Amino acid sequence: MKKLFILAVAAIVALPVQSIAKVRLPALFSDNMVLQRNSSPEFRGLASPGSHVTIKASWGGTSWRTKASETGEWRVKIATPEAGGPYTITISDGQPVTLKNVLVGEVWVCGGQSNMEFRVREGVVGMEDILKESSEYEKVRLLHIKYGMSPRPSEEVFTESGEGWEMSCPESVREFAATGYHFGLELYKKLGIPVGLIESCWGGTEIEGWISGGSLSQVPEYAGTVEMLSGYPEDYKAREELYFKELDGWIASAEAAEKKFYEGKDLRTWALCDFDDSSWRNVTFPGFLQDQEPLEIVSNGVYYCRRTVEIPQEWAGKDLDLYFSSVDDRDISFFNGVEVGRRDYYLDKRNYRVPGSLVKPGKAVIGLRILDNAGKCSIGGENGRQLYLQGPDGSRIDLSGIWKYKIPDWQASIPRVPYRTFIGPNIPTFLYNAMIHPLTKYPVRGAIWYQGEANLGRTSLYGDLMTLLVRDWRKAWGLPLDFYICNLHNYIEVYSSDTKSRYAEMREVQSNTAWNLEHCGQAVLLDAGDPYDTHPKDKAIVGHRLALQAFNKSYGMKDVVCDGPRYAGYSIEGRSVRLRFTELAGGLRTSDGLAPRGFAVAVPDHVVHKASARIEGDCVVVDCPEVEFPLAVRYAWHDNPDCNLVNSAGLPSTSFRTDNWEFEKE
Repeated sequence: MKKLFILAVAAIVALPVQSIAKVRLPALFSDNMVLQRNSSPEFRGLASPGSHVTIKASWGGTSWRTKASETGEWRVKIATPEAGGPYTITISDGQPVTLKNVLVGEVWVCGGQSNMEFRVREGVVGMEDILKESSEYEKVRLLHIKYGMSPRPSEEVFTESGEGWEMSCPESVREFAATGYHFGLELYKKLGIPVGLIESCWGGTEIEGWISGGSLSQVPEYAGTVEMLSGYPEDYKAREELYFKELDGWIASAEAAEKKFYEGKDLRTWALCDFDDSSWRNVTFPGFLQDQEPLEIVSNGVYYCRRTVEIPQEWAGKDLDLYFSSVDDRDISFFNGVEVGRRDYYLDKRNYRVPGSLVKPGKAVIGLRILDNAGKCSIGGENGRQLYLQGPDGSRIDLSGIWKYKIPDWQASIPRVPYRTFIGPNIPTFLYNAMIHPLTKYPVRGAIWYQGEANLGRTSLYGDLMTLLVRDWRKAWGLPLDFYICNLHNYIEVYSSDTKSRYAEMREVQSNTAWNLEHCGQAVLLDAGDPYDTHPKDKAIVGHRLALQAFNKSYGMKDVVCDGPRYAGYSIEGRSVRLRFTELAGGLRTSDGLAPRGFAVAVPDHVVHKASARIEGDCVVVDCPEVEFPLAVRYAWHDNPDCNLVNSAGLPSTSFRTDNWEFEKE
């Protein structure tokens, strides 16, 4: 479906067609913009219907000419020179519009989720100096794309400023992505030419939203979803009405499937005290289920959750109060298989009365049937929220901690919960359609990408999706975009070794993408995180390491070291394992001058043991006195590992393993 451009839509609707008198442009084309050097950007906009539109740039006296359609739409490719400026560009259909202070240089897209979106004003390290000096770099230009979602590819361009491109100054920089700004600043200082940065990112977003429907539909898991979503209405109010209609239908089908599954049996068997839950999975509440389990296992839908407690003798026969600060989204709550209350809104506090007739001393089970229709499933939300069973004397049994949960078998017989397409960004293809597709006729040199946290736990699929995204964007732009990925930083508590880590798994698949695709690379950030903050404040180091990738791989500065030690193979030598590395930049080192840390070895039953290590030339030799027959080695295999392997340039190695085991023993 063809869409009109943002700055002209209102005029087209409000005025007769023949009254349009002046060229109108999308926000991509504005004063202060940066065009990619030696490229062919496609200018587009609206003009008087049927008029001849002329574009003339001040850099060479060349002009380009096209004719507007009956609806006033026009588009034409121009040719840009080498880096330089400022220039003017005049577009006219009889009444000229002149774009001033136009530069030609290097243009990069800054994409991803919250760690890319993280603003300079949000307390980044050195914020005051960054803002104070920002006006000195007026040849660094910023375009901040506004949040948007669309079921089909759009050509509308919405910007945060409403006016398009902005020069670097305190007002523009404070609202811009800190990582992107640091990256662009380093490019400008070293290359000495104008740099344009296009920020198009959204915190908390999954990678599926940033891939086009044409590409995502090639993934079997999404083929049907993409086709379905592409038919949704563009108006969000219409999508809201459709969602609640679909949700009502889904709830009805879920209840029917549940009743059929338990036909002739007690539907609440799973909530009874003597039910065997040994095969159920563990989850910790308060907390979000999707943050604790692989996303191949959990999604939106119905969950059965239960917690066994010990009722004291003095509570026997007395009314009790069951309290949850919240349940996301809808619950039916049981005490020993008897319903004691239900709520449909996730922010409602649950305070259910348990009749004394149900209360007997000894073991009892608190059961919840939770319908998670959007977002993440939880009891109590974030850590620290209250969950308890209160007795008549005011004493309480704390219900926080380990619960058991199961996705009911009957749920496999019905479709997934409908997507909430009117609100929230995590809808496959919707972000690409609104926030990437409109940019794809505007040539850029490449993209930097900081994302992955929203897909933690789904790493086996993420590797395919990351590769698909890179190739998808290159196809859409028709250019071999350079693409540099942020390898996830360290986060949460510090451990020396572990057997299971979602962050380490994500780093591994990000590395595989960066190393196996041409014109790609990664900034390893294993030493740049904060154990207490998922948004580490030192974004200068992130921008710097991304810039190193660009200097070496985009701009041919081979003397610039851009990678840390890369694991390249191993050999087992008796009780030791010898690891080989590339990207040494002169040799292996440790960041603190001490012995290498962060290594562990595994034995035939997959038990992992902390190991010692030493550097021998271009290798690391790993030993563990407890292990006679080492099978595998892991390095930095934890969310926030205690590790220190670097090369002589001081760049760190990332998490890696020599095995590919899916399940490990604790």
